Amino acid sequence: MPAHMRRQSIRQMKQEINNMIPNSNLMSVKFRVPAKKLEDIKNIIAALGGQIDEEDADDSVAWEEVLPDTQPGKILRGLRYRDGKSQKWLAEELGMKQPNVSAMEKGERPIGKSLAKKLGELFNVSYKVFL
Repeated sequence: MPAHMRRQSIRQMKQEINNMIPNSNLMSVKFRVPAKKLEDIKNIIAALGGQIDEEDADDSVAWEEVLPDTQPGKILRGLRYRDGKSQKWLAEELGMKQPNVSAMEKGERPIGKSLAKKLGELFNVSYKVFL
């Protein structure tokens, strides 16, 4: 792929991620999680463009309102983007073709448990975020 097309794809991806949670539209949420899962949850929030604020917020809302339907494909795309990796790189690491990675990110191809475990290792998160 020519460099100018790669840059365009990266720009489009940044815009899509920014559109998911624009800075001017951030909401504060407060919820309790198991201590051993805290880092995984922080990684997911960061991958989706959120910011972690350890202070209590008066205007907090239920997490279900902010993340009603977690989509493994969007999490995968966010983590891949966070780490600066391409779909081609990920496909090679997983032993598959790039269109399969694209289909997973779009939610057109399911992510099974064994594949989720590989993804968890590659991105240093719990495999359960992909299920």
